[in-house]
Amino acid sequence: MYDFISETALTWPSLSIQWVPTGTFTNKTKDTKYSKTRNLVLTTHTSGEDMDFLKIASTQLPASVVDEGVKLTPEELETVNSRLKISKKFEQSSEINRARYEPQDPKVLATINGEGKTFVYQLDEKMNEVNKIDLKHHTVNGFGLSWNPVVKSQLLTCGDDKTVAFWDLSQSDYSKLKSLEPTKVFTTHTDIVNDVKWHNFDGFTFGSF
Repeated sequence: MYDFISETALTWPSLSIQWVPTGTFTNKTKDTKYSKTRNLVLTTHTSGEDMDFLKIASTQLPASVVDEGVKLTPEELETVNSRLKISKKFEQSSEINRARYEPQDPKVLATINGEGKTFVYQLDEKMNEVNKIDLKHHTVNGFGLSWNPVVKSQLLTCGDDKTVAFWDLSQSDYSKLKSLEPTKVFTTHTDIVNDVKWHNFDGFTFGSF
């Protein structure tokens, strides 16, 4: 049924995971004839039993999975070390419900956690933190987080406070911005807002529920 299956037991559950585009970060593990190294973003949910982190991980995928037309023998597949390796982690005060990279710049990552705290991280190619921006609005649990795929630097968040917040980070240089308040807050909902999502092709339309 599958070309390839990899299993890694995490120390804590992850509520969010996303592959990062190829070439976003420099990996210590290089590509080989049989494998390609890829990055992904994941989070932790420790239920308060340990520190929570935003994590960047790497794993090796068989070249036959990544490159069309490549075929590997069973012996060649065994040389691929597909276990997840944590390359970098960033501390947070609560479980992170969602983490997403900005489509126009994958080195920019946004998170929203169980306290409603929302952060935007600007990283360099070596995964070092260049800046961290505190987006100040939600004060209770938040799940929804969506970057505008059409208009750069626009972000939507939502949470149990019944609001949807719109953030425009294009007004300032990421590297100089330390905190930001929402450009607009939508209060249409009468109950918690579970998720929010930009339209894939229209940069002025989004949905929430």
